Amino acid sequence: MPVLNVSRLSITLKLPLAFFQSVEGLSGNYPTSSEIGPATQPARLWQDLGSILSRFEALKKLDLWLDHNEPQFWVVVNERSTLDPLLIQLSSHPNLDVTVMLPMLHPKFEQSERHYTEDSISGNIRNRFIPDLASLNAFAQGYERLQHDNDHLRDELAERTRTHEQAITQLRHAAEHQVVGHAATLKATNEEMHILRREKESLKESIENMEFQITPVNDEVTRLRAENARLRRWVHNSTLEVKRLHDKIKDCNKSFEGYKKRVKALVNED
Repeated sequence: MPVLNVSRLSITLKLPLAFFQSVEGLSGNYPTSSEIGPATQPARLWQDLGSILSRFEALKKLDLWLDHNEPQFWVVVNERSTLDPLLIQLSSHPNLDVTVMLPMLHPKFEQSERHYTEDSISGNIRNRFIPDLASLNAFAQGYERLQHDNDHLRDELAERTRTHEQAITQLRHAAEHQVVGHAATLKATNEEMHILRREKESLKESIENMEFQITPVNDEVTRLRAENARLRRWVHNSTLEVKRLHDKIKDCNKSFEGYKKRVKALVNED
């Protein structure tokens, strides 16, 4: 059948995982483009699929089945980087009905920025399928593990809840005992404070009495200091007077010696 007369086309592809990684790398979303490898050429052809299909002028229905042929879950494939460019190219053909069939996603690992999840489903992603029995078993095992993990987490949460409630009960009892102890300590402290207040008042009265007694003593000390200063002045003046008299006595002694010499001279002349 000539290309111009094809009205319905079904494409089923089961490709290596490296192909999808290459497509993601060419779209700039794959972290290590150096790992793309020999699948680069098919990936570039995939990017041109929209322009190739645009040559099918009579095409009204396109069914596209995608899968990979490796044991990993389909969730490792970035569906959006693989299909968004193609769907955008095909959206320019309003009369073309496009249906894309993709493998089931593992619910534990799906991501809305990488996959067409239920919350972010595209109008062209009509259904998902389980590719083969091995994938079905892997999916079932994964779901069982997820359910087991969920049960384990639920049991762990219940155990932690019980432990938490026990801890709260113990803390409450400890707090009640502490409150009783604090009340007794507070009562004893209040009694000690009352005793200290009485002792403070008694000391205050004693200090006031001592201040009353100290006042006349201070007056007497002031009087004695003044008397001491007066006596010091008298002693100083007396010292000066004694020195003056001593000097006068020395002068008299000198005069007396002069008289003695003169008398002696007169005696010798006779």
